[in-house]
Amino acid sequence: MPLIKIGETSVYFVHCPKAGGSSVEDYLDKQSYEVTLLDRAWLRAWKKSEGRHRPLSSPQHMIWSEAEALLEKDPDQIFAVIRHPVARLVSEFRYQKSYRNFKWLERRLGWMSFATWLRVVGIASKLMPHLYDNHIRPQTDLMPKSGVDLFRLEDGLDPVAAYLAQIDGSPPGEMPQSLPSTDRRDAVPSRQDLRFIHWLHRNDFERFGYDPAEGAGKPPPTDHWAWARLLFALVAAPLVVFQYRRGRL
Repeated sequence: MPLIKIGETSVYFVHCPKAGGSSVEDYLDKQSYEVTLLDRAWLRAWKKSEGRHRPLSSPQHMIWSEAEALLEKDPDQIFAVIRHPVARLVSEFRYQKSYRNFKWLERRLGWMSFATWLRVVGIASKLMPHLYDNHIRPQTDLMPKSGVDLFRLEDGLDPVAAYLAQIDGSPPGEMPQSLPSTDRRDAVPSRQDLRFIHWLHRNDFERFGYDPAEGAGKPPPTDHWAWARLLFALVAAPLVVFQYRRGRL
């Protein structure tokens, strides 16, 4: 998680994957703030490392317990940009389909529907929470239980710019979204998908007050093959973890 020094104030940014974090980091690059715990070249280094020497996650995607161990003292302020769990997982699905160089099992993941992919990576993340640099992990894992100033991506990122400007004492600027999704692959969650996402990210729904039904069709469709997708995922998920540990996913 990026640690920002604004004058004498230390500000900790909880970067939840697929929740506008890259846009916030791009904005920080344009400011005169001192930023640490940020390594955008982490993925290349991760691919070159092997076995037990492979880091669990990038500095910007660390869970709170790991970051807390690195911090010399508690930051003066902590903020996070959060996103509805359903929209976040749909965004991750589209990201993986569009930007990953699929190989072997991962190529087969690229052919999956959203419903099947959801169950495979969801169960795989339960087996290995750091999977995909914590991209599947609940947002609550990445932040302390209290004392966090929360901003919803659904409200835009300008309030974050105003928040930082208030600390800096400068006029608020604009914070555009740097990586808006341009992929529109079919990913309409079914009733069964919504229940699975609620099980997977229950803590996010409870803490942030999101409605589990948001982001779905009206009404959401029924998936009569959800049980078969789950059985397939129980077999495929351990293979995903195995391949990921070997640096192939």
